[in-house]
Order: sequence, then structure tokens, then C-alpha cells
Amino acid sequence: MPKRNLAWMLVVVVIALLLWQLPQIIAERDSVVRHFGPLAEIRAEIHRRYVEPVNDRELIDRAVHAGADEMIRLLRDPHARYLDPEEHQRFVERSRGVVGGIGAEVAEVSGRFVALNVMRDTPAEQAGIQRGDVILAIDGLELQRLDPFEAVNLLAGEPDTPVRLVVRTADEPPRELTLLRAALRVSPVRGWRHNSDGSWLYLLDAAHGIGYVRITEFLPDAALMLDDARMAMDRQGVRAWILDLRENRGGLLESAIEVADRFLDSGVIVSTRGTKGPTSDKREWSAQRDGTYPQRPMAVLVNGWTASSAEIVAGALRDHRRAVLVGERTYGKGSVQELIPLREGGAIKLTTRYYFLPSGACIQRTARGADSDGAWGVQPNVVVALTPEQREAWVRHWLSATWAEPALSVVTTGEATSEEAAAASQAAIDAAVRELMAFDPQLQRAVDLVRRIVTTQSASGPS
Repeated sequence: MPKRNLAWMLVVVVIALLLWQLPQIIAERDSVVRHFGPLAEIRAEIHRRYVEPVNDRELIDRAVHAGADEMIRLLRDPHARYLDPEEHQRFVERSRGVVGGIGAEVAEVSGRFVALNVMRDTPAEQAGIQRGDVILAIDGLELQRLDPFEAVNLLAGEPDTPVRLVVRTADEPPRELTLLRAALRVSPVRGWRHNSDGSWLYLLDAAHGIGYVRITEFLPDAALMLDDARMAMDRQGVRAWILDLRENRGGLLESAIEVADRFLDSGVIVSTRGTKGPTSDKREWSAQRDGTYPQRPMAVLVNGWTASSAEIVAGALRDHRRAVLVGERTYGKGSVQELIPLREGGAIKLTTRYYFLPSGACIQRTARGADSDGAWGVQPNVVVALTPEQREAWVRHWLSATWAEPALSVVTTGEATSEEAAAASQAAIDAAVRELMAFDPQLQRAVDLVRRIVTTQSASGPS
């Protein structure tokens, strides 16, 4: 058959396919037009009959925003969101720059967003924000209507950019404040108290060699900071770990994988899968032997505000039986969001994939992502539940201890020997530990478990 005839036959086939699809395309388009028709009719009647002139651009923008918000709300996904062109531009600028903040650690407590700590010489302190103040709104958005993690993230942004807050102190009337964000350098890897020289004290139980380290967020250098903490713990005589991931809202996936990889020498750490698209959409991250810490007894603390990347670390260590998890079921934020630009400006942030633990369990707390029996989040091996009042008490105490002036150096008389000074210093540390445990039953349980493991290993001798 001549090539010219073959070409014409292909053209005819393509046209036939298009004509076959055309009625369906037209029908779908007509259906959309028909369902959105009332909006156009309402707009026309407003311009035709309303007694006052109306800004048409603003009218359309409001209709689009309201319609998009309702469609997103129908998904019942707290992480999905429509961004108008201005919000999209601010989001892009913020993601490109250095993230700043106001210098207050805010958490959701009993349905309120409370400033649990205000750091010195920060925008929050300069604006008069105090511990215990309740933040009601950020940039005009009422926080009680938002997902807790989305709400707290609104405080972050590029340094020197303004953020508007509505704050209430005790029973006083709410007040409006405008703060300029600042670049804050706060280490996400911390011990349980400062030494007298300002360094972190990690050794929690000298008799059993138990150390404590807390990761508050998975920032870019979290794994390297953990390496520094580990070397300091080695110098302090630590032989067993307690890793605290409570109140950790997540952070960078890459940083979380690096931290989990420090404790695992092989096996899957986490995988992601979508419900649509080809099988190749699945992706896995696995542990490597290089850089793995020595195997030591370990407990991980989690609670209902351990989320996202922190859940990945906790779940991987539990599934590989590398650590005992103590506390409460985690938040259940196991989804991946993509920011999808729209042709006419703006964007939508949609969940496109879910995180899966090495066991195959999905972290996400939704009917679509979790098992039908409600198996979302990461379940601890040992459950120690706190009331909202207990949680608020221990969080306040932890923040107070974390940011307090170093207070473990002991004043003695000039005649005191070095042995007496060391004994007095150790007595002060022991008293601080007892006070810490009194406010934190979850930590107390984790310490008891690790003590038993250490004691058992010591009794059985070296392997």
C-alpha cells in the first residue's frame, strides 16, 4: 500500500476517534456549564437589579474563593487548601527564603492555641506576648477553624515580613498586634537541661547510663546535630537512649529519614503510594549500614502531637524492633501534599500520596488512608495516657526547664573538696531529675523500662 494512502487512512482514523469522543466532551462541558450556570445568573441579576454599584472583579473573586473552599471542604482533608493568586505568591516566596518566626513556642492545648514559651529578645517578647497568652487569629484567620498544624505554621515566614495576631491575656480583651518575623536560630536537638557552661545535659540516670535527647522538629541539619549530641552523650557516659518525639510536628522528610537511618542498618524506613496513577508511583527509602550508631537499649516517647516526619521515625524504629515506643497514639498525619498552580492564577494544595510504614500500615488519619478498623497513626508498645491538664503541665515545665538559665552549678564554701563539690553537684542534678519525673509520667515509664533492659543486659554479661 502506498505511503500516501496509509497516511490518509491514519488521518481518517484520528478524525473518527475525535468525532467519537466529541459528543462526550460536549456533554461534559455542557454539564459543567449547566451546574455553574446559577452563579452567572446571580452575577447578572446583581448587576441588573441591585441598588448600589458593585465591583465585578471583587464579585467574581469572592465567588471563586467561596466555591473553591467548598469543594476543598468536601474532601474532608485538613491539609488540602485553595490559595488565591496573592496567597500563592506569598507561599512561593516563603518557601524560597529563610524561614523566620516570632520567637514563641505555640501549641494547641484544650482547643486553644497557647504561647507556652516566649524566648528572650525576640519579636514576641518585644510585642509584650507572655507565657499563657492565647492566640486567637493570625493574619485574619481564626485559628479554631484551622487544622492545628496549619495554624501554627502560619507564624513562620520570611524574616522582616509582617504577621498580624489577635492575642488575649487572661481575662483581658483581645488585642491586635503586628510583628515583624525574625531569623531565629534554635536547635531542634536538645537535652533535658542546660549545664552550667550552657551546653546540654543529656545524662538523665547516671547509675544506669541512660541519656535523654529530644528532637522538636526535623530541620535540614537535624541528623548532624544528633551526631553532635551523640558524641556529647558518649562523653557523659550514656549507654542507653530515650528519644523524645512528643510535640514534634514533623518537618523535612529527608531529615527524618537521615535520623531513622542513624539507628537502623537495613530495611525499609518508609514508602509512599498514591491511589491513582501507575504502580511506579510507589517509592521506598531504606536504611544503610554506613553511619549507623551502636546498638544500645532505646525507648521513644510519642504522643498525640507527634506528627508527619516524626511518625515516620517512630514507626520505623518500632516496626524494626529497634526501640520500645512509650506514650500515646500519634497524630496520624501521613500524607504528601503537592502545590498545583492554576492557569488563571492561584493554586490548590492537594494530598496526592500517603506514607506507609515498614509493616505496610498507613499513617494517615482518614477513612481513605487508614484501615477500616481505624488503624491510623503509630501505636506505642506501652500506652501511658495523659489528661489535657497533665499534658499542659509537663509541656510548661519542659519549656521552663529548657529555656531557664543554667542552674545546676552548685555554690560551695572555699573549704569544700573537689569530691564534696562533685557530690553536691550530683545531688542538685538528682533533685532536678526527680522534679522532672514528677511532671512527666510518660518519661518516668520510659526510664523504668530502659533501666530494666540495662539491668538485664548487665546481669547476663557481654554478648
